[in-house]
Amino acid sequence: MSGSNLLALFSRHQKQGGFSSISLLLLLLVLGMVLLDAYQRFYTSDNEINKRVLLQDLQPITTAQLTKAQYAKITELYSRFNLQENTQQGLDSTLLSDEQQALQNGELLNVFVGTKMLKLRAVVFDKSSSNDAYAIIEIVDLPTDKHSTEKISDFNEVEGFKVSITTNTKVSLSRTINGRLQQIILTMYKSN
Repeated sequence: MSGSNLLALFSRHQKQGGFSSISLLLLLLVLGMVLLDAYQRFYTSDNEINKRVLLQDLQPITTAQLTKAQYAKITELYSRFNLQENTQQGLDSTLLSDEQQALQNGELLNVFVGTKMLKLRAVVFDKSSSNDAYAIIEIVDLPTDKHSTEKISDFNEVEGFKVSITTNTKVSLSRTINGRLQQIILTMYKSN
């Protein structure tokens, strides 16, 4: 039977079990394609699955190697971009003279005392022991760049300054220098 005869046979009998003949033909065609797809996906032969892909011999990638002369030339070209910093000169610019240290006042992030710099790192209120408070102050020894922290209780001293805790981000430092009272508010960050 040819395709046109088959179509003519279905067109004579328009309804079969509630489906039109064209709908039934399309349903059979789609069902056949689904079965063919499932067969190809799930029932492939072991030979097709176990085919090994043969890799060609892999060759390592050769990278460019500089000769000593090329390396020296490149180093020379970039040498003008290297920063030659004199550590003593950098240290001298960060250290303040005794007069400059005596003039420090107001709200500061860092306080310079001799060759050391003080920074406030935290203020802790200990509610378990009758609201005692203490400050964590970082002390940087500038010549050696050695960092240390100290736990300073309220009304104790650090590097010659009497510490008074004012808020959870600020402490008051006070000392008498050259017969004059110096008061500094050491803060964890600058307020706007």
